[in-house]
Amino acid sequence: MDSGRNRSTVWPMRPRPLPLLPLFFFVMAAWPQKASGLPSSPAQPQAGTSPTPATVDTHPAVKREFEPALSYFERGRVVGFPSATPGSHYLLKATFQIPTPSHGLATGRYEDTFVDATHWRREAWVGTSHLVRSRDADKRYAEADGPDAAVLYMVLRVLEPIPAPDTFDSSVWSIRHDTVGDVATTRLAYGPETADGDLVPGQSQGFWFDSSGRLLRAFTGGVDVLRSDFTNYNGAQIAQTSVVRVSSGGVAMRVNVSSVAQLTSSPPEWTFVIANHESRSPVGDTIR
Repeated sequence: MDSGRNRSTVWPMRPRPLPLLPLFFFVMAAWPQKASGLPSSPAQPQAGTSPTPATVDTHPAVKREFEPALSYFERGRVVGFPSATPGSHYLLKATFQIPTPSHGLATGRYEDTFVDATHWRREAWVGTSHLVRSRDADKRYAEADGPDAAVLYMVLRVLEPIPAPDTFDSSVWSIRHDTVGDVATTRLAYGPETADGDLVPGQSQGFWFDSSGRLLRAFTGGVDVLRSDFTNYNGAQIAQTSVVRVSSGGVAMRVNVSSVAQLTSSPPEWTFVIANHESRSPVGDTIR
């Protein structure tokens, strides 16, 4: 897939962090979870924990069971995200609840207008803050306003967490069998692990795919994302619910996709252009 990036190097072990995210991590880790008003999901795995694997890829014979890491990522992108599904032209809307530094517990909204891989606009709002990222042909745009911009960067990452193929070295990922809840998965991970096999927040990344290719869990950007309630749209299995946990195990964010519908007409040309905010390069390690 053409991600529209011009890069001379890829990261061997770690992607570039998104701007302002250290502030987000601090706020989420320090926020009193009992006061957040966000319900927990006790049946789900806790942040930074890895269930006992059925098979570990420590032997060459076991490694041959698995495909290259890139295959899992690209299959997961097509299976689970309409922006990677051929023929998709849609407007997706979502809401999210999250504690913010300036407004306490707040409800925000998100919209994704997608015509094709080179014409799209992703936008999020919470309180007095606003973030928009877009692409118009070969030009990319980004604008962020307000005190809670770091929160909105994380919302966009949570909704599309799979890294772009030109931002990593496929050979650094370890692959093994694992589970998410009671579902058998294939786990891709890189970075340090504890003696118990747990990934380390902020230093490790992990992605869990089921047998159909759906991404069920993502340990990335310092948070643990559990994706569920899948619904079909144009062949893509969209996760209607994403629950984000921090290293303490508390729920930091809940994102709910409220609607996704085919565009019935082409958006105005100005939709994908943000005047005076052209971005020279993509932000972060995801395609959009």
